[in-house]
Amino acid sequence: MKSSLIRRASFFLLCLVCSIPAHAAMDLGYLKSLVDKRDFKTAYSYAIKHLEENEGDPEFDYLFGMAAIDTGEISKGIFSLERVLIVQPNNHPARLELARAYFLLGEDVRARQEFETILKKNPPPGVQVTIKQFINAIRLRESRYRTTERTYAELSIGYDANVNSGTVYDSYISSHSLPFSLSNSALQKDSPFYKVTVGGVVNKPVAPGEFFTMGGDFSFRGNKNPDTHEFDTRTFTGYANGTIYYEDNKKLRIGGQIQMAYLGDQPSSNTLGLNAEWQYSFDKNTYFTATLSSSRTRHPLQTKLDAKSWLSSFGFTKRLSTISKPVYFASILIGKDDAWREYGIAGVEDKAAADKRIYGFQAGTQFLLTPKLSLSASALIQRTTYGAKNRSFLGHPVRADDYFQASLSSKWVFLEDWSLRADINFIENDSSIRINSYDRIEGQLSVRHDFQ
Repeated sequence: MKSSLIRRASFFLLCLVCSIPAHAAMDLGYLKSLVDKRDFKTAYSYAIKHLEENEGDPEFDYLFGMAAIDTGEISKGIFSLERVLIVQPNNHPARLELARAYFLLGEDVRARQEFETILKKNPPPGVQVTIKQFINAIRLRESRYRTTERTYAELSIGYDANVNSGTVYDSYISSHSLPFSLSNSALQKDSPFYKVTVGGVVNKPVAPGEFFTMGGDFSFRGNKNPDTHEFDTRTFTGYANGTIYYEDNKKLRIGGQIQMAYLGDQPSSNTLGLNAEWQYSFDKNTYFTATLSSSRTRHPLQTKLDAKSWLSSFGFTKRLSTISKPVYFASILIGKDDAWREYGIAGVEDKAAADKRIYGFQAGTQFLLTPKLSLSASALIQRTTYGAKNRSFLGHPVRADDYFQASLSSKWVFLEDWSLRADINFIENDSSIRINSYDRIEGQLSVRHDFQ
């Protein structure tokens, strides 16, 4: 009797247990709240338990896809988001998440295709900014694995208060009371100007962490004031360098440069140089840079200025991860020019004109006002001594200049690959020889197009 009662009770409990559903109903609102709070780990753990009976529901698949991607289950997230787009091809948030997943997975071609599909639908400005940031990151990443080319064209207009860095003094009296007048070309001249620059660069990976880059540009600056046409400039520049990344946090770049400059219709200078740059990263936002460059410059019309030069700099850069993403940098400069003769030996007159010793300090900052608008400022202080140690100028000691420059710049990316930049430079040069002192203010507005 007792055993019969136990059997009946056990059977009743078994029926009761079997009547309970195998899976409790999923709370879609709860899953959405977890995703909205960006608690993706909890959201994924909750959603994966209900995947089998809910996959195919676009809202569930979208939320599950986001949670999977942000917990590292990128492939599962991709499958889930692709199910959403099969039934809702115009679901742009799902397509944006899918593009991000392809980007994280390193499938740049698919990622770019999805990002560009969304851009064609003219999404809100904030979404456009995000997409363009991803596309720029893809371009940067692609440059590490395949050859990339970029060309650009820039047009500028501006005003220069001292085109020729001339003095305001029209005569000079030395300590020996020997007065003389300065030529008109040595006096300060101002003029509006325009400038055209075109250039390009090719970057070719040659091995993991090793790149070869070559490029060049041409610029022409014309002054509107008829009295200043002799100071119009044309400049041709070409360069090539190799870059090696090693030990994860070190970079070495070695290269060369050639430049030909014309002043008015006359050749002004020809420069051939070599340079090296070494960079050490303490972390992704802080690094130290050391550079060394050596060059030889010929002045076809003023051979006494021909010189061998070297310049070194040592600087720190710090980037902060706040909203405006500010960057701060500072460096010291040390260099010298020595009179040089391609044939023969430089004499005392040559040394007096071409020898220089340079010491300087530069600092600046750059930050974002909006995702498309940046502002930068910098200042340079430099001390330069000229001439041979036993040389003086009309009874004065060897020339020494104290140079100061402050620069402000603002850049606005108003369309994809189009930017507008405003620059203003303030220059003051105080010299121990009065006629070499000058002030200069230059401002310009530039529009640039990059051809990717």
